[in-house]
Amino acid sequence: MLKRSMFILVIWIVVLVLWALPTLAEVIVDTAWVRTYNGPGNSTDETNDMAVDASGNVYVTGWSVGTGTDMDYATIKYYPDGDTAWVRRYNGPANGSDQAWALALDGSNNVYVVGRAQGN
Repeated sequence: MLKRSMFILVIWIVVLVLWALPTLAEVIVDTAWVRTYNGPGNSTDETNDMAVDASGNVYVTGWSVGTGTDMDYATIKYYPDGDTAWVRRYNGPANGSDQAWALALDGSNNVYVVGRAQGN
């Protein structure tokens, strides 16, 4: 009888936990802010990587179609409240298809962006 009671208790605990998990996930995960970027070419813009520094600033990099330059690196720093701190773009030597793939921050919050630049 004790084994059966213990089994029923365990089942009830599992059911309660499974029932509560979606509710707990909604409480824990909350969107602080959402931003979009429309580059100078008013065309396709794509994010490939992001990082957050110790102060909560968010750095995003990818590529964005420019005006007469095809795709360019686009790297943006956002303050913790979502306001834009700065936008930096890189157009390679041939005005070709330049794509930023990843970024990293060092201990001084210097930003390093890597990718490819088409041209000579």
